Amino acid sequence: MGYDFSGVKKPANEKDLYGLTYGEFTVPIVKAIQEQQKIIEELKKEIEALKLLVGQK
Repeated sequence: MGYDFSGVKKPANEKDLYGLTYGEFTVPIVKAIQEQQKIIEELKKEIEALKLLVGQK
């Protein structure tokens, strides 16, 4: 894919397997969750505003 990521360890030889270093995944996952939470909070506010607009709350 052309993407260099240090969390994936390539095989050293033909009989070796690919490996993962799970610690390398922690920071990107936490960042993604934080970004999703921000979107969720914004959508909650938008839903509440729309409810008020249509008189449901």
